[in-house]
Amino acid sequence: MDLFKSCRFKGVAKIILYIAVLVVVTSPVEAQIRIGLKVENKTVLQYEEIRAFITIYNDSQQTIFINEEYGDFTVTASLLDSRDEPKAVIRKSPLCKNLRIKPGEREVVMVNINRWFDFSKLQRYKLSIDGGWRGVVFTSNAVDIDVVGGFEIKSLDKNIAGYVDKVRTYSLRYWKRGESEHLFLRIDENASHVNYGVYDLGKIIRVFDPILQVDAMDTVKVIQQIGRDCYKKTLFVSTPSIVSFVDQSYHLRSGAPYPNMNKVRAE
Repeated sequence: MDLFKSCRFKGVAKIILYIAVLVVVTSPVEAQIRIGLKVENKTVLQYEEIRAFITIYNDSQQTIFINEEYGDFTVTASLLDSRDEPKAVIRKSPLCKNLRIKPGEREVVMVNINRWFDFSKLQRYKLSIDGGWRGVVFTSNAVDIDVVGGFEIKSLDKNIAGYVDKVRTYSLRYWKRGESEHLFLRIDENASHVNYGVYDLGKIIRVFDPILQVDAMDTVKVIQQIGRDCYKKTLFVSTPSIVSFVDQSYHLRSGAPYPNMNKVRAE
């Protein structure tokens, strides 16, 4: 009997030892990598770029590689719509590539996440990031992103010079961002239903009615009030293929250059 008890005790001891070894081996793996996720703005206008910042912390003792050729770490994104249904990825290229993270270090990667998913519907989305390494998946915190239309102030239609069929709608809209209301310029082409950008023009004080003009050469001019006596002028150029930022300057209401740029920078 004593021998039987001894054998049984040894068997139990081996099982306990096996479980202990398993815990020691597996638990640190799950704690070796941490992934953090932030977005520049949790509320964005429809078609506005959504900048996501992915932070990968390497708490392991080995360098991890994110590389198309010999990488052993994968980074993917998951997006749910307002009904918690998954959204399909529309771009096959990886979120991160050619990245090396040494032990004890971290790397922050900025991606325009709307290049991988369709955020065109006005609703709330939930974004998260997964990192895969040696059979273990590390998931970031989830971030809610609200896509809104904004409040339109004014708009105008004009065709691109020399292209009667390329009529574009230039729309000024506002939405609160942080502690201030911001002015946005949205540009859409009517026939093709292509959006040519939504541009955050910064703070606006809606005492002065903003000016929106598009000249014969398709230079887009927006003037908005940003302070008691300070006005911002922003220029874009609209071409058949793209819309490009040109310049931004600050003026008095008379049009003269604003004399106190230190005050503008402080604001």
